[in-house]
Amino acid sequence: MRTKHVLLIALIAAGFAFFGACKSAPAPVAAPQEDLDLSFDNVYSKYQDRLILDGATDYVVQQDEWLTKIARKFYGSEKEFGVANAYFFPLIMLASNEEVNDPDLIVPGMRLTIPDLRKNLDNADARQMMKEFFTDIAAIYEQKAHDAISANRPSRRQLAEETQQNLLYLVQSL
Repeated sequence: MRTKHVLLIALIAAGFAFFGACKSAPAPVAAPQEDLDLSFDNVYSKYQDRLILDGATDYVVQQDEWLTKIARKFYGSEKEFGVANAYFFPLIMLASNEEVNDPDLIVPGMRLTIPDLRKNLDNADARQMMKEFFTDIAAIYEQKAHDAISANRPSRRQLAEETQQNLLYLVQSL
């Protein structure tokens, strides 16, 4: 009888080992934040010298603020180009790239540089730079949306897709 119990336990253990080894591969993991930071850094370095910073304002991030809220505070809530002026937030990212890489990761106390939107819009070279820059940032938001799908985070995916679409709409309108 004791032999049967030992044999039964051995068979159960072998079954667990076998089926455990046959598990499907884990779901793909979202790109690490370091990859996104590198993408942002590459885009920033490409455009930083073309942004007009004359008349820029220094600003310290407060509790319960995010970049679109800050952009709305400085650039207004109008829809001058068919989308809310808050979607000009990438200009703040570009001007403040030493302080912030990913716009979703700002925290209170960060010191931002707020470029003068009107000066950049009124300058043909700066305006062209914004179109190119927003297109590149939209591509990063496409990656963020894909990563959110992989991580099963539908609300983040929706936000990333909405941001990407609004940036691309803004590019067409500039």
